[in-house]
Amino acid sequence: MKKIIFFCCFFLLFNWFCQSAANVQAVSISVKPKEIALKTKVNQVVEKELLVTNISNEALVYQVYTDSLQNEIQFSPNNFRLESGENKIVKVRIKGKKTGLTKTQISLLAKPLGSSDFTILSGAKIDLTYEVLPGERKLPNEKELILISVAISLCLLFLSLIFIKK
Repeated sequence: MKKIIFFCCFFLLFNWFCQSAANVQAVSISVKPKEIALKTKVNQVVEKELLVTNISNEALVYQVYTDSLQNEIQFSPNNFRLESGENKIVKVRIKGKKTGLTKTQISLLAKPLGSSDFTILSGAKIDLTYEVLPGERKLPNEKELILISVAISLCLLFLSLIFIKK
């Protein structure tokens, strides 16, 4: 009797697994370029574009994010839908906060529009390297130079009056 119950349970579980496995889906995506290397200056914004193409036979929903440094790297759009064969440009916007070389990855995930519980997500990783250089000193413009020279002249005049009285 125990063997019959065991085989019945095994058969039911196997049958459920086979039906569930029939619903597993995988999708195909394409993204260009495969890696990004940029240079920027402290607190200066630099942009690069990614071309995402849906090469599967169905509509997909995409999500773009970075594995780290979310406060320095932004994506526009970061969530979107593409029909089969469609493509979209995603803008990658970086604002370096401190000098140095930074390496991270951009993650691009795709899933079918009406996905089941057992959907396999497809994705791509894009290597991102960016170097943040020190910002340039801003030189004063012509009006600022005139104001500075007038201020210095007034200070020298005041000092000379003080020393002449003595």
